[in-house]
Amino acid sequence: MIVNTTMPGPPPNVLRATSEFCDALQNSLGDQLVSVIAYGDLAKPGRFDPRASALEVMVVLKEVTSDVLNVLAVPVARTTRRYRLEVLTLTEQDLRSSCDVFPIRFLDMQQHYELLCGQDVLADLNVPEEHLRLRCEQELKNLILRLRNLYLHRVHRTKLLAQTLTAAIDPFVRTLSACLNLKSGVAPTESESVIEAAAAEFGLDRDVLDRVFALKHERRRLRAPEMQQLYCAFMATVEQAADVVDQLDVG
Repeated sequence: MIVNTTMPGPPPNVLRATSEFCDALQNSLGDQLVSVIAYGDLAKPGRFDPRASALEVMVVLKEVTSDVLNVLAVPVARTTRRYRLEVLTLTEQDLRSSCDVFPIRFLDMQQHYELLCGQDVLADLNVPEEHLRLRCEQELKNLILRLRNLYLHRVHRTKLLAQTLTAAIDPFVRTLSACLNLKSGVAPTESESVIEAAAAEFGLDRDVLDRVFALKHERRRLRAPEMQQLYCAFMATVEQAADVVDQLDVG
């Protein structure tokens, strides 16, 4: 579990709801329950936004059957009356056999999580480096194609260009974090630090990334020409990152 005491965590009511959900699972599932793990914004200091963030919880079971899911559905329904809850339900075998197809997701989870109860199934999880490199490259090249396509449709619609950039920055930073892990074996935990490290390690334009990050947090609004320029600069930065990952030597 990664803890940063300098940043605020989720509100007390969210923490209470998460704890109550975990208690309900323990009471209803008994020996079928292996562990309950909070991940995503819920486990990242300073990231949880009650207006936008979901309670992301991984429930690891001995086996996933319709009977077990029917039992699990009761506390899920109770919690979703008050909060947006996203439950990742899997067995330990599911988790370990899926690292090759979801390497970025599970690496991010492994770096930012909180064990709520049961066994810590993430601590020794092995994410193969070559699968991680391929997935990083795929994510970056998919993003390039998406950005180009949306630019064609939105070039004269400044607000939509801004929405596209703000939707892209968090997945891009998450991929950069995985790339930094590939390069050096470690990565910062905060988005701003990931941007700083990626700029230094891979030669990316930090100013472009900082401007997109500021746009997401509404620290500045841009006129149409400035938005088009920033969008194109961000596309070029993503292309550069893809080229870097394509040439990374792993394993």
